[in-house]
Parts: sequence; structure tokens; C-alpha cells
Amino acid sequence: PEIKIFFWQICHQAIPVRGTLLKRGLSIGAGCRVCLSDIESIDHLFSKCQLGKKVWELADKHQWFPKQFSPNSDHQLTETL
Repeated sequence: PEIKIFFWQICHQAIPVRGTLLKRGLSIGAGCRVCLSDIESIDHLFSKCQLGKKVWELADKHQWFPKQFSPNSDHQLTETL
């Protein structure tokens, strides 16, 4: 159930990433605190950030999720879900 809720949150932009919080009026930097190379969005954090890619690689290696969630997918994460 936790994974389903987590994916629902991703699909509905309900995860409070820095870019979203900035758009909602909070006075914070929007940059990714992990890689410092882009704005922290859900797509960036879960599919483009180096740490996110490593997590997806581990998930793929251990078959935690179906193949359509693979880090090698050409689709954006939110499009896949």
C-alpha cells in the first residue's frame, strides 16, 4: 500500500520538492540539493538526478518494480505512471 500511495503522490505532484514549494510561494532555493545541477522537480529527482538514477538501478536490479519503471525508460516518470 505504501508504494501505491507514493506513486499516487508522484502522479499528482503531491511530493513537496523544492521547485513545487517555490511555485507555491515559499522563499527557498529551487536547486536540487543532491546534485546541485538542476531545479528540484519530481521528474528531476526521480529520473534525472544521479542519486535518483542509482536508486532506480537498484530497484531494477532487485526487481522491486515492474519494468516500465526502469531507469532506462525513455518516458518521463510522471508520463509512465
